[in-house]
Amino acid sequence: MATIFALPNEVVELVLWQIEDTQTLLSVSSVCKWLHSLSLRPTVYWITKICAGSPSPS
Repeated sequence: MATIFALPNEVVELVLWQIEDTQTLLSVSSVCKWLHSLSLRPTVYWITKICAGSPSPS
């Protein structure tokens, strides 16, 4: 997962949705904190939405 920052935003988004769908909320929270620590500005929107309460994809 250390290479996620090198992936296109669309891929990061899909990975985040996969994490949300398959892992526990605690794991999502941990990933959230880890992603925030990388300061991924392009994906802050998605990270924030996931951290805020697991949004449904439209």
